[in-house]
Amino acid sequence: MTDHFLRMVGMPGSPYSRKMRAVLRYRRVPHVWVHQGSPEARGLPQPRVALLPQLILRGPDGAPEAVPFLIANAEALQRGAARVECTVDGRRWVQQPFPYQGKCLRWLREGYAALAPDDRRAVDALLHGTGCERLFGGTVP
Repeated sequence: MTDHFLRMVGMPGSPYSRKMRAVLRYRRVPHVWVHQGSPEARGLPQPRVALLPQLILRGPDGAPEAVPFLIANAEALQRGAARVECTVDGRRWVQQPFPYQGKCLRWLREGYAALAPDDRRAVDALLHGTGCERLFGGTVP
């Protein structure tokens, strides 16, 4: 589609999508706008509520590249750092820490920790080798 690794999938009439797009443009974050339900959105994760936008980081092979950012963001929040620095898709990524993403990672980790042992093994098997298993170590404030 393009060499931009950040895609924002949203509904054109959604106030949430419009606000997120405005933030991305204001901060000059290169991204691709993808309409929910369009051919370009096929195969992408679907939100629970269609009006909510999604930011999807993808590498050149189509694999999710949010893991390095989520981990670097959590570490920056823990340190009280003024900015997050990491490498995503071979490019340097720098921005202010994003507390909501820290909460999202914490919620993911809490959900994972709450799984029954058999369910956790099933999730571990699904994630094995994807790089996403790194999300479930450490703590987030």
